[in-house]
Amino acid sequence: MKRLDEWRSLSHSVLLNPQYWHDISQRYMESAAIFFNHGMYKQCQSVAEMAVNAMLKAYYLKVNGILPKLPQRPDVWISHVHLLTDVNVGSDLLINVLGLQCHSFEQEITRVPSKERVRICFEQIDLFLSHLSPKVVDGSSALYCSVIK
Repeated sequence: MKRLDEWRSLSHSVLLNPQYWHDISQRYMESAAIFFNHGMYKQCQSVAEMAVNAMLKAYYLKVNGILPKLPQRPDVWISHVHLLTDVNVGSDLLINVLGLQCHSFEQEITRVPSKERVRICFEQIDLFLSHLSPKVVDGSSALYCSVIK
């Protein structure tokens, strides 16, 4: 039982580390790039959205020291970031990135997005993550590395 409590404590402390969410965001984008390169555009969009959520979560955690009790939608994370940083979250970049396009792809009646549409959105997400990354991690930590080649 003691080991279980130690493990819970360790996992809780990891989840409260902005670097953890930053790194998860990087891994999600690397996965999204693989999906894109294999023509799996719907999956690319979904995983890229997860990358944005993870980075926004990292930033929120960095500023507040805690995560909200309930899961948040991307637009809720953005409203928090908008209040707390100079990241231009009202720009066309984020309107395109998080116009919640990704959610509409989950509906069965929606067609799979075109390669060009996904490419543009993917590039914008990559740019956004590159911009927000230095605000999340300390100078000694690795910044977000663009997955666009």
